Amino acid sequence: MKYHPESPKDGERPPQPCRELRVQSVAPLGITVLALALCLTTAASAFAIAGVDQPPPPSQKHEARFATPEETKLENGLRVIVVRRPGLPLLAAAVLLRHGAEVDPPNLPGAASMTADLLTKGTASKSAPEIAQAI
Repeated sequence: MKYHPESPKDGERPPQPCRELRVQSVAPLGITVLALALCLTTAASAFAIAGVDQPPPPSQKHEARFATPEETKLENGLRVIVVRRPGLPLLAAAVLLRHGAEVDPPNLPGAASMTADLLTKGTASKSAPEIAQAI
């Protein structure tokens, strides 16, 4: 331990001991060389996997064939579209409902939006919860 070179004056505290700290660090050049060596080794091994130096040749052209959809309209107006693929044992179904501005009459644009907004307000004879219960 070392002590401060000055001696204390009258009424002052004696000097506190100082500690010497030595910090050892790895030279920045060493870290850079190590990182570069690691990157080069990784890149070289990635290119040498299974001896592949170039991409494979393209395969022969093949034609994509899609099944033809069959559309049927039920008595209640529901459109049913079916795509049959007998060799595939799967069933997938989706229900799409036309709604909102899509079903507005041409002469009344915005009717669906206005109706939806007013359903939450109620009327003079029925409150909004009563309308919701009735629907």
